[in-house]
Amino acid sequence: MEPSKKRANVGCVGHTLRWLHYLPAAKKETTNAMKDWNFLKFQSNRHFLNGLSIPKKSGNSLFAIGKEQVAKDLEEVHKRGDAIRSYDFVTSSGRVYGLHDDIIYPISGHGIVNVTSQECNILIQFRKNPENAMKTLRVLEEKGILNSSQVARVRSLMDLMKKSGG
Repeated sequence: MEPSKKRANVGCVGHTLRWLHYLPAAKKETTNAMKDWNFLKFQSNRHFLNGLSIPKKSGNSLFAIGKEQVAKDLEEVHKRGDAIRSYDFVTSSGRVYGLHDDIIYPISGHGIVNVTSQECNILIQFRKNPENAMKTLRVLEEKGILNSSQVARVRSLMDLMKKSGG
């Protein structure tokens, strides 16, 4: 296997198997010369409860923490950029982030909640019309479309949205 194709199994994050990709030694020197990682950013507010948008079918990772805590993680990412090239990485907060092109996205850890696209749709509806969202949630629970843990997760996130005004 050529050096740029080497990888190591680092275990599971959630239910997805993650791999760390190693850079070849020659490229590593060039990469280490690049010290300014401030261009890395979150694509949008779609991972924050007050910025929910179109849900992804594969699932959605949401922050259930304040933007201040996320900003600290982002600052750490900017400082440690050389260590995070093109794989999932863990900040000192224990939160796991992924990197795609120049976009950072949350994966798991304290304050990151993973929801299905259906759960995300209810949360989007809740932001616009809380009463209808609660009715939708009850119907989906009664029909067995959402299980009790999904309903509890959505209710918990709705409570956070109420408290934060989002």
